[in-house]
Amino acid sequence: MVAFATLLIAGTGIVAGSTAAQAATKTATFTNQVITTGTSGNGTVVDENSTINVGASLRFDTDWAISGQVLAGDTFEVPLPSNVGIVSSAPFNLTKGTQTLATCVYDMAATPGKIVCTFAPGGPYASPSGDLFFVGRLQAPPEGEPPPEWEVGGQVLPMPVPKPVEPGTPTLPFGTMKRGSGSIVEGKAVMSWQVFMWPGDVPNTPTFVTEFNISDSLTTTAPNAPHKLVPGTFKLERWQKDMTPGAVPGAFIPGTRSTLPFETTSPAGEVVGKVNIDASLTSYTLNISELVYGYEYYLSYQTEADGVVSFTSDVFHNVANVNGTGLPAEASPVAYGGGGADAGDYTQFQISKTLTNNTSAAMPENFVLVASTAGEADVEISIPANGDAVLSPYFLAANPVKLCETVPVVAGVTWAPYTITGTGVTGPDAAGCYTITGAGGANIELSVNNTANSSTGTFSVTKSVTGPADVVAMTDGTSYTVNGVAATTPLTVTVGQPVTSPALPVGATVVLTEVKPVVTGVVFGTPVFTPSTVTIGQGTNVAVTLENPVTLATGGFSVTKDVTGPDAAVKLAAGTTYTVDYTVDGVKAATPITLKDGETKTVEGLPFGSKVVLSEAAPVTTGVIYGTPKFSATDVTIGDKTVVAVTLENPATLKPVTSPPAKLPNTGAEALGLAAGAAALIAAGAAAVLIRRRRTQD
Repeated sequence: MVAFATLLIAGTGIVAGSTAAQAATKTATFTNQVITTGTSGNGTVVDENSTINVGASLRFDTDWAISGQVLAGDTFEVPLPSNVGIVSSAPFNLTKGTQTLATCVYDMAATPGKIVCTFAPGGPYASPSGDLFFVGRLQAPPEGEPPPEWEVGGQVLPMPVPKPVEPGTPTLPFGTMKRGSGSIVEGKAVMSWQVFMWPGDVPNTPTFVTEFNISDSLTTTAPNAPHKLVPGTFKLERWQKDMTPGAVPGAFIPGTRSTLPFETTSPAGEVVGKVNIDASLTSYTLNISELVYGYEYYLSYQTEADGVVSFTSDVFHNVANVNGTGLPAEASPVAYGGGGADAGDYTQFQISKTLTNNTSAAMPENFVLVASTAGEADVEISIPANGDAVLSPYFLAANPVKLCETVPVVAGVTWAPYTITGTGVTGPDAAGCYTITGAGGANIELSVNNTANSSTGTFSVTKSVTGPADVVAMTDGTSYTVNGVAATTPLTVTVGQPVTSPALPVGATVVLTEVKPVVTGVVFGTPVFTPSTVTIGQGTNVAVTLENPVTLATGGFSVTKDVTGPDAAVKLAAGTTYTVDYTVDGVKAATPITLKDGETKTVEGLPFGSKVVLSEAAPVTTGVIYGTPKFSATDVTIGDKTVVAVTLENPATLKPVTSPPAKLPNTGAEALGLAAGAAALIAAGAAAVLIRRRRTQD
């Protein structure tokens, strides 16, 4: 019996030591592409005219190169050929002696598939290059699809259309199992086990069987690696052997291969049972009865490795049993892929800051050093002011590196020339820069030294107030507060007396503002600084003038009319317009105030402190007698942006009604009627006199 096992490997991707932010996909140049038979690289070169069977192993070789700097974590890609099944998609390394420069994994999920090679920690690598190979098995292209090919580096390498493989002669009576090769499927080692079963050449003889009882027990303990059955992978097939006299032993009739479903009876009469798998997934049983003469039976299934697979030591073992005959088999993972690599040398610097601060000024947290080297863009290196060391980028060791510091601008600070010290440092040159010559793989310690010296200046403010002399006089003795952005201490100034600021750092920009002054009766206009912005110079005083234009404040007064008395009198006076005259500092206003009962009129814009005297012209209203007008105040002093409220009450009464002399009758009802009418009039008049109303002022 033949034991046949195939370990399929699929690669999911291995990420080399680099962060995603650092990683970049590099473009590789491919040369010397070649496809050969076998796995050693010494086979026959294959082209579209070669004759090769389906499933034959082919080796794919190419040289690769990347120009420029490559960092750890950077990748490059190698496309996979079409219609080729990878023998082993286990990761493999590109090495320089014992050093791994890159690790390569298969990305079978991509369309088309590809190999992704990730550069290992270390480096950076200068223009790395090398060779690479992998092994695959040629597959028949799908119906209507073009022949297989390998397109890499802009070159297309065609391959032949493979011819089908005829099965070999099985060992009677049941066939055999044999060990296969290794690969990775979706990140796991997967063994593919195949059992070939032949009932016999002559039916109805002792060597012919009509039933197969199949079982398998996986060996999962040391020294064998643990693995488990994969339930969904079981498949039963058959094909008809060519029994014609003179036929090639083991040949089958084309077109007779078919799949037999489990748990059913085939059209030819075979009864196929159920695959019974135990709960631990380490054994199964299967019965096939009513075997048909002339057919060979083929059972395939897979097991999956537990845990991480070692490609150097792991062995997977099982023992199949067919009709009482044990068929042990084993398989080990095999990786088919590899290559070499080489790269140029880089150097790197470790840089720290030595800072001497002879001032009270706050220093920046970081200083900037610019590194320049031939053939590469300038690089800015940020160096902490606290002395912590930082690593520079890598530079080609063959090229000197020029280092120049960008000296920061700090208010109040004058910098002494900086220095850079360390192994291999020369300078400074005319521009104050230094040059470092490194060695391959070296990490040179450098120190950038800075000294900060103090530098200050001042500004002064002289105050003036402009406007009417009497208003200006009102501001005598007033102090004013001046603030400056970038100046920590406000200044208190008075008219005509220059005030100087404290010492401020050279280069500081001071923006001047004034706190709005408050003087009763005075309105201050927008202050005018000349100049309004000051830049502090070393050892100098910038003179600033501050002008405050002033005007006299204004205010006003209001008059509210209130007519009081009996309702009848108030109603009669409702439409009357009343005239209020007033004088300002003895000068009569050209336009008096006119208003009606309940109205309020306001006069504004009168000078602060002026005296207002109010009076009312005697009102005239038919049927109404007015008493003496009552002002809440007749003399008003105008305030600062205020309105003085005055009420004017006018008491009013009705004029008495005068009746004509009565004509006295002598006798009779007429006389009585006249007397009654007179009495009613007298009563009404009395009622009108008795009714009084007086308004209450709000």
